[in-house]
This record gives sequence, structure tokens and C-alpha cells, in this order.
Amino acid sequence: MDEFADAKVAGAKPTIEESTATPVDTNPMSDPNYAALLVELQGYHRDLLKMNLAEDPVQAGEYQGYIRLAVNKLFAYMNIYIDLQVDVSEEYAKARQALYTEQLKLGKSPSAADKHAGEMTRVDSANLAVVQLRVKQIQNEYERYNGIAIYLASRAKGFNTERIMG
Repeated sequence: MDEFADAKVAGAKPTIEESTATPVDTNPMSDPNYAALLVELQGYHRDLLKMNLAEDPVQAGEYQGYIRLAVNKLFAYMNIYIDLQVDVSEEYAKARQALYTEQLKLGKSPSAADKHAGEMTRVDSANLAVVQLRVKQIQNEYERYNGIAIYLASRAKGFNTERIMG
């Protein structure tokens, strides 16, 4: 039996099969509950744009409550994706370190070992970047609708001031 039968040629490019991970489906829009939540929030936003808030402060206050309750559900999604980010990050770091250590044991220089580990964990690195962007995407949705709720709270305070002064 030849112990070098599976040896790779020096300088050979890694193949897809050698990757340490597979791409992760991290699109929150794949979750029907998340998609429905965004549709609900978009509906509230659309309704608010159609109404005259100066004429009906009570309705504006009701919408503030609806939006605030719905927007707080986005925190659950942020936490799920933050947990996913932590998991992917840990897997990536472990895989990269294992490859780096393996290459050092084979007598490679630290620079060559680091380059090899980086090349072999490109998919892991891409997955981590995608998850980080998804977290940012959910944060952006939160900020968008939270801003509307803050605006409505400000208008409610203004209505109350006008009522007291009026």
C-alpha cells in the first residue's frame, strides 16, 4: 500500500469537495412568519401615509401601539440571527485554526499555513459575512419601523400639549 497515494501535488488548487462548510441559507425572508411580519409593518406604514394624523390623534396612537408591538417581534429574529452568527463564527475559527495547525505540523511557514487555512475556509468566511449582513438587514428593518413609532409618540405628545394649551 502506497502511503502517498492520496498526496496532493504541491501548489495544486483546492477543490470544492475540500471545503469545510456548505453555504448557509440565512435569508430571513425564507421564514413565512418573518415575511408576514414585514408585510404587517408595511401595511401599517402605508395606512399611516394615507391618513391625516392631525385630524385623528387617537388613531395615530393606536397605530403607534400596533407598530410598537410588531416591531418588537423583530428582536426575536435579531437574536436568532445573532446566535447563528456566533455558531458560524465559532465553526469558522475552529476550522481555520485546525487547518493552520495541520499545515504548521507539515513544516509549512506560519505565513503559508495561514494562507492555506484562509483559502480552505473561504466558504466559511463567506457564510459568516452573509449572516452578519442578515443581522444588519434585520436591524435596519427594526430602525425603520421603530423610527415611525417614535415619530408617532412625538406627535401624540404634541397633540396632548395642544389639547392642554388649547
